[in-house]
Amino acid sequence: MNGLLNISFLSYLLTLEFLVVGVGVKAGMQTAGAPKLQLRWLVAAALLSLLVGLGTYRAAVRAAYSVGSALRTAFDYYRGRILLRFLISRCPMTSNRERVVWLKLAAFIRRGESFYYPSEFRRDQENSTRKV
Repeated sequence: MNGLLNISFLSYLLTLEFLVVGVGVKAGMQTAGAPKLQLRWLVAAALLSLLVGLGTYRAAVRAAYSVGSALRTAFDYYRGRILLRFLISRCPMTSNRERVVWLKLAAFIRRGESFYYPSEFRRDQENSTRKV
């Protein structure tokens, strides 16, 4: 994904460079020793570079989406083990209570909040010594 984003960025920079050189050619700013550049080839190269940039950006977005889906699936699949590791009770919860637990746990994981779940969600300490 990072490689695709880098290629996309470099393609956009190359597009800008082709367009700037094209404006210079149109204005007649070529040096005497340089080969004669044709404006149509510069515009064609700029369009091709723009298409490569758009394509690689879309591919990077698709890769990020698939990684996000895989992470979501992993958290859903291992939900019980995650709750057990954070010493949170796995008793049957209502959907609202479970949403609160996961929002507070996510706040702890993302922002490092110290009090991430209230005591009513904690497991008993004697049951927490069991190995996973």
